[in-house]
Amino acid sequence: MWLYCYFPQLYLETWYSHVPSSHALALYSDRHKSILDCNSAAHTAGVQAGMNLHTTLCLAPTIHLVRFQEDLAKQAIEQLRLQAQAFSSWFQVDGQDGLYLEVGSMQKLLGAPQYISQRLQAHLKPLTCQLSSAPYARTARLLARSGIEAHLNKENIRAFLNPISIDQLSFDLKTQLSIKKLGIKKFGQLLKLRTADIAYRINLETAQELEYIAGYRKWLPKPEKTQPFFYRCIELDYEANLAHQLLFPLSKLIREFCQFLTEHCLISHELCVRCIHRETEPSYLTLTLANPTQNSDEWLYLLRHALERFSPSAATTDLQVFSKKTILVETKNLNLIQPKNTLNIEKKNALMNRLSGRIGPQQYGLLSYKLTPLPEQQTELVNTASVYAKCDDAHPSTSGHHRPIWIIDHPKPIHRQQYHLLHGPERLDQGWWQATPCRRDYYIAQHQQGAIHWLYKDAEQRWFLQGYFS
Repeated sequence: MWLYCYFPQLYLETWYSHVPSSHALALYSDRHKSILDCNSAAHTAGVQAGMNLHTTLCLAPTIHLVRFQEDLAKQAIEQLRLQAQAFSSWFQVDGQDGLYLEVGSMQKLLGAPQYISQRLQAHLKPLTCQLSSAPYARTARLLARSGIEAHLNKENIRAFLNPISIDQLSFDLKTQLSIKKLGIKKFGQLLKLRTADIAYRINLETAQELEYIAGYRKWLPKPEKTQPFFYRCIELDYEANLAHQLLFPLSKLIREFCQFLTEHCLISHELCVRCIHRETEPSYLTLTLANPTQNSDEWLYLLRHALERFSPSAATTDLQVFSKKTILVETKNLNLIQPKNTLNIEKKNALMNRLSGRIGPQQYGLLSYKLTPLPEQQTELVNTASVYAKCDDAHPSTSGHHRPIWIIDHPKPIHRQQYHLLHGPERLDQGWWQATPCRRDYYIAQHQQGAIHWLYKDAEQRWFLQGYFS
């Protein structure tokens, strides 16, 4: 048994619920220059989905136009996906405004589909939601998107679908026109046709869709994996007035957290601690590593230094520890003899986590390589406040190039007479297609005092110091 949830105005109701209902509001596509959705005030003024912007502004000159953003639409449906986990363990997002829920296995716990539908609508208020359930997922989708609320079973599904008018169903205009040309007005007449005839006279997609709707062919939504959630709560045997008194109970919880990560093949970079007080609001402590790990030693090292900087607002009576930001461990082929760089990466990650625990993630950074020809612009310092993602270790090697490690950010002008050229030139020509081209000839030269420097000569025959060789 499948329940389909359709949210016709999800974008506007999620991000623009603060706009009064009396103000005309419309969502438009910047790519197609047309209206995607509008509120009731705009609909009253004559605005409809699919209308171009010029016609919309003529009908409602004071309308407030909102540009559609893909990332906001994904965030809106993602919030609903997280809430759906309380009603079904098998669910799938359908586009940016739909949701499949398997409710057949939940009837003993939550009741019949109509009762699950009522509870879900109350849970999702004030969002506009159209719900329908049927034995087949595609049938529930067709009814919900057509604005027909029904809860069917295998005994009454054909009797309910047969008298429905074609105009009521959410087929696209081209498909509806092709169906009407055949003289078909009711959905039951369409279901009586053979699949080959529908594919020939209408189109193949409609023929396949009708087989799914009628149950002739089986189609199941692809289940989405739920993210494991860690949560532990303990009551302290004493009231902890100082932060260091929380070290022992939190150490035990962190070991449980690392065990949880190991059992679920996960790693994490963030753990939240909520300190409950008797009469004041809870105090929060967030433990953040530079690189995600399941190593308890690195978490405990971070905890000890984080507690030195933490001051709870009052005496702590209970502790709650939770984490939602977990990452699935990548599958790797483990060999008896590991490459040399594997150990170096592990050491680097452990060092970064220790720095994060000792001085805080705001106090250090990482050098990141940029693909640009100019040597002084090839590296940049990345702040580590949110650096938990994997850092790119595939920096280009300089072993095959006559270039130094020490590069000057701002090249210094020099006198050519102070140097003896050893190697060069190496031409660097960049930006010739732009208004400000850059042409340089690089040389390896020895200073009169004996040091080896990296020089270049620009298009105006001026000499600059770019770097130092060791």
